[in-house]
Amino acid sequence: MQKTALPIKSIFIFSFQLLFLNAAFAWGDEGHQVVGQIAQSQLSPKAQIEISKLLMLEPGSTMVSIST
Repeated sequence: MQKTALPIKSIFIFSFQLLFLNAAFAWGDEGHQVVGQIAQSQLSPKAQIEISKLLMLEPGSTMVSIST
């Protein structure tokens, strides 16, 4: 009896997690852009310089535009 309990429990837990999988993507592109904007506003001056160097590799890119 114990040998079948673990797989059934695992299947139940996995199925339960699938119910909430959609909630993990709830913010979508807009949410990622908001997080990018917040992150950019919190950068130290030194980090801003380094991020700017990286963003120059993709002309016209910003933290918001690359966040999606």
